[in-house]
Amino acid sequence: MAWLRRTALVGLAFLPLLAQAKPRESVLDALPEVTTGTVQSVEDGATLTLTDGRVLRLAGLLAPAAPLAMGPDPVWPAAEAARQALADLALGRTVTLRAAQDKPDRRGRLVGQAILADGTWLQRDLLRQGRARFEPTRETASLAPALLKAEADARRHRRGLWRLAVYAVRAPDALTARDTGGFVLVEGRVLSVAATHEATYLDFAQDWHHGFTVRLPRVLLQRADGLDPAALEGRRIRVRGWLVYEGRPILDLADVSALEPLPDGRKSTKRR
Repeated sequence: MAWLRRTALVGLAFLPLLAQAKPRESVLDALPEVTTGTVQSVEDGATLTLTDGRVLRLAGLLAPAAPLAMGPDPVWPAAEAARQALADLALGRTVTLRAAQDKPDRRGRLVGQAILADGTWLQRDLLRQGRARFEPTRETASLAPALLKAEADARRHRRGLWRLAVYAVRAPDALTARDTGGFVLVEGRVLSVAATHEATYLDFAQDWHHGFTVRLPRVLLQRADGLDPAALEGRRIRVRGWLVYEGRPILDLADVSALEPLPDGRKSTKRR
């Protein structure tokens, strides 16, 4: 059956893909400068407004927000703490935005990496404080190692969000339909890898019909040089992204950097 065929799209192992990261300074500084201005206000934990009215969005940063079920104008302490942390860093200061492109997003905001005049990288500092989570995209892929490291430091020391159960890293079998639409971090062991024409699936349960699955779209695999999904079978990994529910919880991988192999002394269970 096509479903049971494992794929080996590229001969290189996946671990070296993340290990080949360039130093943070060279990657960040290589991004073109989009704009520079003075921060007039801070709207939330990832959004700034300059004195000239332009709005900046911090790419790769997912600031906490109150659940929609709380209704309009809810009080959510984690969201206010994130906004205040960004204000403490940036309010009234000069900030430079760097990005691969200078086109505004659909809301008219300029999106990129924000650096203060003293060299403070806002995304990294906020992640290190535990005031936000890293949300990988294709545009942030080159900076992912540094941003993941900052987030991991906050998680290890239980700073900010990482003291709260609602933001805890989840186990695959703990996900349900109620988590649909949420951004989650999940750690577990890949029990099988299967490919179809449209995507490759990393299954975390013996019964893949109902268990948690990570879906790697074909277009992602086509641009993911060095990723061999079959090599992940039997490995423990951490993944992150927005959860959908299609009879089972599924996480669509937005970028290769959203998948982190984890240390594991156990030998691989991959069948040869």
